[in-house]
Amino acid sequence: MFGTLETLFFSAIITEPTQRLGARMSANTQAKEETPRIGWRWLRVAARPQTAHAMAWLLAGALVGICFALVDGLARFVALGANPGGWTWRMHAIATSSLYLSLGIVFGLALGLLKQIEFATRFLLSAWSAFRLPTVIAAILIPCVTEAAAGLWIWTARSAPPSDLVDWIALCLAITAAATISAIGPALGTALLNRKRRKWIAALVLAVAGSVLAWIDLTAFVSLYPFLHALLEAATTVLWLLSFYLLLETYVARSKYFLFFAAACAIVAVGFIAFHGPSWSARHLRHTATHHVYVGRLLARTHHLPTLSTHTIRRQPVAEAAQRSMSRQDERPADACPSLWWPKEAPATSVSLRAEMPEAPNIVVVFVDTLRADIAHDPRIMPNLSRFSRASLQFTRAYSTGSDTRSCLPAMVRGSYDLDRDDEYDPIYLARANGIPTGLAIASSPREFLAKHVPQFRFDEVLEVPDYDDDKKVWGYGAHRFTAERLVDESIAWIESKPNKRFLLWQFHFDLHAWRELDPKELANQARSLGVPKLRGEWNRYAAAAATIDAAFGRFLRELERLDVRKNTVIIFLADHGEGMGRQGFWLHSVFLWESLVRVPLVVHLPGIEGRKIDSYVSTVDVGPMLARLIDPNASLFPYHGEDLLTQIGPEPASRRFPMLMRAVLKEQVVRVGVIDPTINRKLILPLESGTPELYDLSVTDPDEMDKALEETATVEKLLPIVNDGPMNPRARRKHDRCLRSLSEPDQDDSLATEGRRMKRAKTGGPT
Repeated sequence: MFGTLETLFFSAIITEPTQRLGARMSANTQAKEETPRIGWRWLRVAARPQTAHAMAWLLAGALVGICFALVDGLARFVALGANPGGWTWRMHAIATSSLYLSLGIVFGLALGLLKQIEFATRFLLSAWSAFRLPTVIAAILIPCVTEAAAGLWIWTARSAPPSDLVDWIALCLAITAAATISAIGPALGTALLNRKRRKWIAALVLAVAGSVLAWIDLTAFVSLYPFLHALLEAATTVLWLLSFYLLLETYVARSKYFLFFAAACAIVAVGFIAFHGPSWSARHLRHTATHHVYVGRLLARTHHLPTLSTHTIRRQPVAEAAQRSMSRQDERPADACPSLWWPKEAPATSVSLRAEMPEAPNIVVVFVDTLRADIAHDPRIMPNLSRFSRASLQFTRAYSTGSDTRSCLPAMVRGSYDLDRDDEYDPIYLARANGIPTGLAIASSPREFLAKHVPQFRFDEVLEVPDYDDDKKVWGYGAHRFTAERLVDESIAWIESKPNKRFLLWQFHFDLHAWRELDPKELANQARSLGVPKLRGEWNRYAAAAATIDAAFGRFLRELERLDVRKNTVIIFLADHGEGMGRQGFWLHSVFLWESLVRVPLVVHLPGIEGRKIDSYVSTVDVGPMLARLIDPNASLFPYHGEDLLTQIGPEPASRRFPMLMRAVLKEQVVRVGVIDPTINRKLILPLESGTPELYDLSVTDPDEMDKALEETATVEKLLPIVNDGPMNPRARRKHDRCLRSLSEPDQDDSLATEGRRMKRAKTGGPT
């Protein structure tokens, strides 16, 4: 394949201009020029009207734009159905068609014009002769340049703003890739000029190959693999362009009307791009970033092209560098630490509540990975948890700090949005300092995963249960053994080994995370024996896996009764995040911050305290401070971002010191950050790729169906700075790191930092 590509490229760019130039200089040139033979015998390059080439490329680009618009609408309709929620199919079709069609025409026009530039051909010819590159290297360079251009184009769309160098490199490589495509098309067309059947077959093969890549892209890589998604989208564009070019070049050259039609299309498309057309489309395509079907990711980024080109030309690097240097010299800790996030002391637990509780209780945390709140609250699926909730404190509006374990577990344990922090304020460290033994009952695959990604999650003793065969490689997914019952066995044996001794036990259930990998026959048998109701499709497997954990939890509670330790034990049942379960075609977790992903069960059983439902908004970041005060009632919450959950159960719950933040990641890259405002029942989400805020009403049945950002602009303006300056935003991470350093190791001459250090010692509020 590379040899054929190199031959076509060499013949179109180098050999053809060289022979044409030699023919002009020869004194024996005849009036009629014959088509020369170069390369293989079937490869013949004949002179074609350059205008026809340009028109063919322009119309091919237009057809590619139409195809993208059709694929976008079809894929979105299949995934979302006829109820889009908050937007209309008519406006979506108009916006996508105008955007994709205009971009396709402009791109096709650019490819056609590149063929006209004679000096570019001469430059390539001289460079080729100067370096004397072997033909094999030349064949490899062409696809490498194209892939590098796609990779850098993706890189420039990340949350960090691109530099001047990245802008120019991406622009140059994109032009190089476009020049390569414009050379391959005519070469392939002239090779098949006199063989119409071969031309039709080649066009059909290219079109089918592009469609196959588009199908793979929309079904496998759209949300979890952005680089492959963008690369497949670029490859689909190239294949469709070449296919349509082969079909059009012959017919365009024969018709004089195509010239006027192509000129009119080019004028309209260029006008649309130049006069804020992409911005208009972006406003009407806001919903595309919120749904699983995200067609046209590369094309949608052209919204930034007008500002990118303008800013690149008008930038003054020397002046900007001087300004940045001055701003660094003038920075103070007050600038680095937003006033909203200055550490503050929290109220103490009520004396009456403490009097009703055991003085030094045991602590058991029953943690379920990937449990949705709606499944947890369904008594038909989890009856033991339902009975336990009625006798405990059930927080009905509990939200996670993210939609994946790495965004949830560190914040849950540490009680802070600084997910990498590991210090003496961690409740596990605090328990160790108070002489309380700690144990972790966990399956093998999550333990291996957490050892790498959450190393601060360490206990004195680890009770490990294998969940996959020895000859199998598992990383995150793939564990197929049931472990819930064996985790209970290990937990009970560990508690029995600590008679008359206070303990902290963390039971980590992972079976629900592997609901797709568990043995389907055994899972079905478990569902029948437990009486799990039949649900639709894949929900049966998920509900059955949840029911097995519930059955193990019920047996664990009975064993605690048998050991006579439940009356002196605080039991916390919670999950880190939920699961997509087919919402808009998305079955996994992470990537998004939908209610099904961040709404989690949180139940706390306090011996001697009557059970009730608590409707206050709480976060899993509140678990760490609650554990700290269960271990030491006099513990200060100064270094925590969360609240003690026990302060939320009185008639007048204490107000939160800090906002409720959350984030979503995609392959270890933060792609969304969000905040919940409990006072107005609103959730604001900021996708870092598009930078377009989304606002949702949490008081409705399905908040994620309707984006109210355009209707409630004042609320967006109020919440957006909280997200931008919050510690979960990668752009603000450096500010908060400096804030922490200013409190621990401040400059002696800095009065404000010294005040922060004094507050930390005195456990008082922030600066006034």
